[in-house]
Amino acid sequence: MGSGTPQGAWGMLTFTQEGEGAMADEDHEERFRQHEAIMTGLARMLEAQHVMNQEQRELNQRLTLAIEHIDRTLAHVEITQARMETLLARMLRTEENGREA
Repeated sequence: MGSGTPQGAWGMLTFTQEGEGAMADEDHEERFRQHEAIMTGLARMLEAQHVMNQEQRELNQRLTLAIEHIDRTLAHVEITQARMETLLARMLRTEENGREA
């Protein structure tokens, strides 16, 4: 740190050599451009994430409806199976006894 013009940044007081101020301004501008590019990229990523989240919500809704349909179908299949087992048991008793149960 040399003697010269004080430069303040975030409440901190530093001293720069004469001529360093222009370089510091260029560095600051470059850093600002880099931050702007980062923020632009993050905004694009956030928008893409939003779109993917919406697509996922829609897919989840479709899957939920499909699972509910499968559950209803399975319940009907289980009822049909129980009826068939009952009918088969009656038929087997009839054959064993030679008459209807």
